[in-house]
Amino acid sequence: MDRKKTNDFISPTLAEAIGNEDPFSWQKKFAEVIFRDVEGRKTSRIVVGKESYFVKIHKSFFWQGAFNDLVRGQIPIVGAEAEWRAIRTFQIRDIPTIEPFLYAKRGATFLNHRSMLISKALENKVSLEHFSTNNPVFKRLLIKKIAKLTQKMHFAGVNHRDFYLCHFLMDQDISNGPLLHLIDLHRAQKREKVPRRWVIKDLGSLLFSALSKGLTRRDLLRFVLEYSDKPLKEALRDRTLWVGSLARARKLYLKHHQKIPVKIGKLLQESSFMSIKGLKDSGRKIGLPFSMILFDQNEAKMMIRVTEVLRVLPRKRLVLKGLFRKEPVILKIFFGQSSERRFTREIKGLEAIKRSGVASPKILRIGLSPSDSGKVIVFQMLKASLSLKAAIESVKSLRERADLLMRMTEIFATFHNLGIDQSDPHPENFLVSDGKIFAIDGQQISFQDRGYLNISLSLKSLAFFFSHIKQINKSEIIESTKHYFSRRDKKFKDSHIKMIFNYLKRFRQKNVRKHLNKVFRDCSEVSVDREFFRFTSITRTHKTPTMLKLINNLDFEIDRGIKLKEGNTNTVSLISTSMGPLVVKRYNMKSVSHRISRLFRRTRASRAWSYGHLLNSLGIRTPHPIALIEERFGFLRGKAYLITEYSPGYPAERLIEKKDFENEPLLIVNLIKALLDNQLVHGDLKAQNFLIEDNGACILDLDSIFEVRNIKIHRMHIRKEIARFFRNWENHPKLRVIFHSHLKSMDLLN
Repeated sequence: MDRKKTNDFISPTLAEAIGNEDPFSWQKKFAEVIFRDVEGRKTSRIVVGKESYFVKIHKSFFWQGAFNDLVRGQIPIVGAEAEWRAIRTFQIRDIPTIEPFLYAKRGATFLNHRSMLISKALENKVSLEHFSTNNPVFKRLLIKKIAKLTQKMHFAGVNHRDFYLCHFLMDQDISNGPLLHLIDLHRAQKREKVPRRWVIKDLGSLLFSALSKGLTRRDLLRFVLEYSDKPLKEALRDRTLWVGSLARARKLYLKHHQKIPVKIGKLLQESSFMSIKGLKDSGRKIGLPFSMILFDQNEAKMMIRVTEVLRVLPRKRLVLKGLFRKEPVILKIFFGQSSERRFTREIKGLEAIKRSGVASPKILRIGLSPSDSGKVIVFQMLKASLSLKAAIESVKSLRERADLLMRMTEIFATFHNLGIDQSDPHPENFLVSDGKIFAIDGQQISFQDRGYLNISLSLKSLAFFFSHIKQINKSEIIESTKHYFSRRDKKFKDSHIKMIFNYLKRFRQKNVRKHLNKVFRDCSEVSVDREFFRFTSITRTHKTPTMLKLINNLDFEIDRGIKLKEGNTNTVSLISTSMGPLVVKRYNMKSVSHRISRLFRRTRASRAWSYGHLLNSLGIRTPHPIALIEERFGFLRGKAYLITEYSPGYPAERLIEKKDFENEPLLIVNLIKALLDNQLVHGDLKAQNFLIEDNGACILDLDSIFEVRNIKIHRMHIRKEIARFFRNWENHPKLRVIFHSHLKSMDLLN
């Protein structure tokens, strides 16, 4: 074999064993133990004579992996050459790593490329990922060794790109101190000098992997001292490097664990304090708790301990809960280019609310950050407060509900008589505490020049408010509106009823469109991850390591779970997780032609995902959607998955087995009416798509649901829906009569 022609390297030890045979064919003769086999690369262990070797084979160029790397702005990894060059550099710089015995490369182009690296197995080693010690002296020695090895690697112009403790192997015999080897260099990059951002990535990744090892602040400083090889005070002046590394570790921890424990949070903070700029840059991932230093209008220092994040509008506004002088407070922070304007509007709005006599939380301080990068309002926190929306929907009696609605319309009447217009009168912008309603959003307050609000604007404001109340009925709206007019000393006319319901219809349609779009973008409810080959949307409350692991192994979990349905178009499986039982629905591709036909169309899973959230927001019961996953190739769509909560009810088709019925038929008809009242058409009202639960009923299979705005077309679809529903009971006259009676009483048969 011509070594020069093939660019092979081979040690004398293996040269004798291989002879003139091609190394790729030679290694296949040995029994192998596979450690890793992924698309593009396989790592296995073989025994030649009495020696053990690791064989790492890089297969032909893998397009999907390359595209993923390019989309992330990274250079694709092609072959074992990167690891081979890094090993040679390590050997020159005396950095302990694996000992190469063979490197071979085949293929003229990247399309038929193959390469192989054989190294001697490192015996009697332990990965630092699985090592821990209570010996403080040995721990300090180990930190110094890791820091020195890291320094030598970066000074040699190499960055690792997978720089975690699991890639450090240490001799099991520690009598002479820790002896380390750094492995897995297949992603390493070699340059004259490592760019700062890659140094930060390496250091941040290393710190992230060590966070479970009980590190202290002193341990971090000890690493800094050894790595920089400078006096500590001088080394810490390079804030960009060390603060960036802490931020990288924080980001990785949040990605894998969603929440940072207090002890780790303190360790990862630049200090025990957070600046407004730091909050702005953190987006939605804010480590808690932390302290803030602010200054009020008199330049007096305020020390606030933040314990909870209530609302995030990335790079614009934050609402936080904390302690100021041991008293619970709410902080509203404005930052960004228009922070001054929004802050001024908030203050003016709150002052107008106060002048009107309507209750609002007391402002304790108004301040700014030391660098003037943001404006802050500190409110006194209301005791046992609840949003007005939650209060209305949680009351047990209709009388209490009506009382809250009447009191709220009195507040609107007060505002409107004074010419105060709240452009966003959402029920979430009012709080109920000790039986009193408080207005909390001054930024949405504007003023009418005429000194009062005209009827059209007044009714529009009321309709907007009513449109966000679940299952509010017509009589409640009319009575509340009549009460509003009486408080304004104005005559209530029949035409006002028509006006407010026209506005109500318009706002409800707008709310539907807004909600259907909201679940496909990153927001307070949903976390969205867009990649070239996959789209993922997960409810934030369920974005846990368990869920992320499930999403990466969906087909395996579906096959392992209990099949609830298995067909050509979809497969439904019940799986058990640490979060409880979940239902995973996979939307299959029946054939090549079916796959092609779905490339440019919206997936059925995405329809079920968006309308599932919409139904929940409207108070129509359906299993809560947890995650949507779509396989994609850019904008082209493929197979899709929907994960929902499990409903333990039984399908309505089992009603035919019962002789006597309680309120089950009425529960089902109420669901149908709720859908049709909101101008929604299910499209498949089969009996098995209704589940009877202990305390109600829910509707399933939202793949075909859609909204109809035209009244005539909606009536046509109502007739079709009812006709399809009655086909379920053609051979069961008793049930058919009961359903007919309920549907007729609700005017759904006209």
